[in-house]
Amino acid sequence: MQFPSSILQNILPVYASCYNLPFSNNSFELVVSSDMLEHISEDNRNHSILELYRVSSKYLEIGCPCGKERK
Repeated sequence: MQFPSSILQNILPVYASCYNLPFSNNSFELVVSSDMLEHISEDNRNHSILELYRVSSKYLEIGCPCGKERK
């Protein structure tokens, strides 16, 4: 994966695994995960959520599809 060559100065792009985020415990007051969990196997979702929780010091917001798929 490559990031675009023109990134805003105040943004630091990070390529990482949701199973082992390269941040210390409580690194961020707010952690947001959007549309990620549906791409993680059910067996690994708890680990991913715990890793997001680990790096959050106050708020964790997770958004993902839920319920039955409409056809």
